Amino acid sequence: MQMSLSQKLAQEVRLNLKHLITMSNVLAMPTQAIDMIMSSIALNPGQTEEMIVRGSRGSSFDSDTRAVFSELSKGKSAGYNPDRKNGGFIAVPNIRPLESLLGEGASVTVSPDVTYYGIKDEKPKIIFSSDLVDSPELRFEIDGRFERASNLYKYLSKLRSWRNSKLRESYAKIGGDQREFIGTLEPWKLNALNQEELAHELSVHSATVSRLIRGRVVRIIADGKEELHPVYNLLPSRDDILRLQAVYIINGLLESEPERGTLSDGELSEKARVARRTVAKYRLVAGIPNQRERKEIYDRSPLTRFSVPYF
Repeated sequence: MQMSLSQKLAQEVRLNLKHLITMSNVLAMPTQAIDMIMSSIALNPGQTEEMIVRGSRGSSFDSDTRAVFSELSKGKSAGYNPDRKNGGFIAVPNIRPLESLLGEGASVTVSPDVTYYGIKDEKPKIIFSSDLVDSPELRFEIDGRFERASNLYKYLSKLRSWRNSKLRESYAKIGGDQREFIGTLEPWKLNALNQEELAHELSVHSATVSRLIRGRVVRIIADGKEELHPVYNLLPSRDDILRLQAVYIINGLLESEPERGTLSDGELSEKARVARRTVAKYRLVAGIPNQRERKEIYDRSPLTRFSVPYF
């Protein structure tokens, strides 16, 4: 599972757009990044056209991108049909060569895609960010002289709409399946929901789901608390669930140690029904001292408590 942002509560992160293009693909990009690139194409259709022509000759784009741009340069429709083949697997262009269209220091602000708050009719209430709503103002008409640039713009526009639609479906599905956790922010109440199950629900390939949710964050408000979580935290496997339940038991035992006595790794493992080496690993990763050292700390400071992070 991914490391949680729960305790940081950062509201937004600014990312350098050129770095983002280098490290990411279109499906995983923040919507603002796609919007800036589309605007750059619309404002610089001639330069974009030239890049696509060079790319179709294999001079500046990788093989996957050449395949996509080759289709565009032949004047085929820029329609977008992700379920057409490969079981819903989506191949998207690497648009890194288009970074020269962007000004120096171009950046985007990334905030949570969705906010879950409260429970109504056994489902969390959801507020989608404005980035997941289609933007009519982005629908430029590019001069017909630049057919390839126009096709690329239409491709990205349809990809953007399709992607945002699938993300909204994803968050609705995740919210319904994880409503107990969302309503309490108690990690041991998460349910198993892996990427393959989510992919089946969305009628896409699991690799596409992996791209869709990469780097995405949700906000959860419950019981007066607010936490940010990577989407991966809400897609635990069955093994992850077993770990969360074991950590819940271990933390309960650690919480009561000052009153009931300090436990060894073996005693903790027996009560949590996990291997001793697993308890030792959890403890070491969390920086929790061994049994003897914890006892000495409790003797000096009875209010001290230790716990293993859930994420």
